[in-house]
Amino acid sequence: MQRRLYDACASGLDETVTRDLLDCYFTSYFNAWKNYGNLSAEPKRWLIGFEPGIAKGVGRADAIRAVYPDGRVISVFRDPWGWFASARRWERRWRDREHALNYWCKIATGTLKWRSHAAGTLRLVRFEDLLTRTEETMRWLAGWLGIEFTPGLLEPTFNGEPISANTSFSDLETEVSAKPLYRAQEELEADVVAYIEVRAGALYKKLLKRADQDWGA
Repeated sequence: MQRRLYDACASGLDETVTRDLLDCYFTSYFNAWKNYGNLSAEPKRWLIGFEPGIAKGVGRADAIRAVYPDGRVISVFRDPWGWFASARRWERRWRDREHALNYWCKIATGTLKWRSHAAGTLRLVRFEDLLTRTEETMRWLAGWLGIEFTPGLLEPTFNGEPISANTSFSDLETEVSAKPLYRAQEELEADVVAYIEVRAGALYKKLLKRADQDWGA
């Protein structure tokens, strides 16, 4: 069904520019989702895409801006201690702390570079703010995006229904929980905590500073 819808949309284009082809792709994707609860809701203000680790360099930012010059970027960042405590349980490759922290630092550095080139179209959001200041944070983001704040922004949902967290741990349900903020102190050895401080502490402080500046923007 999706392919038929895409072909029908694309065949009606006067020019096959990337933006129009992507519009056809997403139109076909959501219309082919037979139980998509938000299909008839109008008007829609934004199409949301999620890709962990996308901020690997300014080139990514330039490519996205070329297609979506009116787009916005929300970059949620997590402290390196909590991230590593979760990541090393998530995938085997992150069990090597040097490899894992090199990756975290690469993404953090790319995020800061992206922000400096984004001309006000990127906002940094602390992971902890999403969990402990959920309504304040979501009202701030809704205002920045020019959309109405609704109670549905305060809980994780999929197709309009509550959904459990995508996590390395099994102690979370559907509600927003602050438990992930304590993973580091529960899971990490003292030498690992010290290593992360040396490797990524200063960079994390830069992210916090820029996030505070975005909050006041």
